Amino acid sequence: MAVTFAIVTAPLYEKTRDYLMAGCGAGVILGEGKVPMPPIPGDTNWVIVMTVAVVFLGCVLNIFFSRLHIRNIQLRHELQDLAYRDALTGLPNRRKLILDIATASTSRDMKDCCFMMIDVDGFKQINDQFGHDQGDVVLEQVAAMLSQLLYADNVGRMGGEEFGVLTRYGGETRAAYLAQLILDQAREIRVGDRPVTVSIGIASADATFADMMRNADNALYQAKRSGKDRFVMRRKTDNAVMPEPAESTA
Repeated sequence: MAVTFAIVTAPLYEKTRDYLMAGCGAGVILGEGKVPMPPIPGDTNWVIVMTVAVVFLGCVLNIFFSRLHIRNIQLRHELQDLAYRDALTGLPNRRKLILDIATASTSRDMKDCCFMMIDVDGFKQINDQFGHDQGDVVLEQVAAMLSQLLYADNVGRMGGEEFGVLTRYGGETRAAYLAQLILDQAREIRVGDRPVTVSIGIASADATFADMMRNADNALYQAKRSGKDRFVMRRKTDNAVMPEPAESTA
């Protein structure tokens, strides 16, 4: 009975301490609080040996199953990380960003939020002229810059050379301020002898996130058509608003 208990209950406890406490409790209950008596009077060594053997067997099994359980949890987290994280930049991928935004939209007021679409200008030319390895370096540097500037917001890689950001507070004023910072710091990233520039489309809070994304995408398209290296903001009640073009050496 003791061996059966040791084998059956070993996988149930994550900590060996808890397993030993449960085993002691079960022993007290099954033995009705009495010390087990040997089958042959005077043969106390047999009881000691069996008790130690059963406890040792149970501890070994418990440690084995505990490590197996911990490893399974680690693997699950690794798989989840692979599913939700962009392998190149380390940022959340499109799926994770949209999931985070959906979660935020159900738990907070979105009226002070804005969504940005950020696109690296001339990325195809960077790849063609400097190679895809250098293009990957540019994406990594842009991602690192966004992570540092927007640590309080939701940032992710939408795909290719495009990034998405949900600013969590401050409305259009803060979004415009951050967009200008991004433009300025992007120019400090250089590839060869030229600075990197980005274009940004911003949409203020709308009825749904899908509307925000569509408006931000339209604003980004207008920023590209207007000369790149700038941001365009679209509000849900008016037409696109674009500040004076920033100086660019691109």
